[in-house]
Amino acid sequence: MDETHKDNDVSSGAIALHNAAKESRYRESNWREGKPVAKKPWCKFFIPKHGDGTFTDVAGITKIKDEHENGRGITIGDFNRDGLFDVAYGNWEGDHRLFLQEVDKDGNSEFKNVATSEFADPTPIRTVITADFDNDGDTEIFMNNIFMGQNLQPNKLFRLKALANRKDVSISPLDIGDALESQGAGTGSAFGRY
Repeated sequence: MDETHKDNDVSSGAIALHNAAKESRYRESNWREGKPVAKKPWCKFFIPKHGDGTFTDVAGITKIKDEHENGRGITIGDFNRDGLFDVAYGNWEGDHRLFLQEVDKDGNSEFKNVATSEFADPTPIRTVITADFDNDGDTEIFMNNIFMGQNLQPNKLFRLKALANRKDVSISPLDIGDALESQGAGTGSAFGRY
C-alpha cells in the first residue's frame, strides 16, 4: 500500500498500491508456470520483508511449502474469521490446498492444510477466486478449470463456513448452475459486482 498516495481512502475501499518489485529485487522472469526458474532466496512463495527491500523464504518453517506441485491459481482471505490471512490455491493436475494460518504463543505463524478430498481433487486449474458470491456472509471459493484431452473438468464452487471456535472451517461444494461449464472451457476468471 502506498500510504502517502493522495487518492487513498481506506473507509471507501480506495487503496493506492506502490510497485515495490524493483526495490525488493524481485523479477517476474524468476517464475514460469508457478515454478521458480532461477533459485533466488527473495522470490519464493511466502516471503516476509526485512524493511531493507529484501525478503527471506520461510515457506518451509511455516509449513506452506509445496515444492513438488505446480501452483496455478491462488487466493487469500480470512476463511475462519480469526483475523489472520489464510491461503487457498490450485495445483496444476495436483492436489489443491486450503491453508489456515495459526499463530503460536511466541507469535510464530504456521499453516495447516485443511482441504477436504473433494476440494483437493486434482484438476487442470486456471484460476482460484475468493468472494461472497451469494451474499450470505460466508466465503466461497471458485475454481476455474480447463478441458484437457479427454478429461472434462468442470468448474467448482465451495462454501467455507467459519466454525464457532474460529480455528476451523467447514468446506462444502455448491451447485453453480451455468457457471459449471461442464466442457471445461475456462482459461481464466474474474469477480466483480455489476
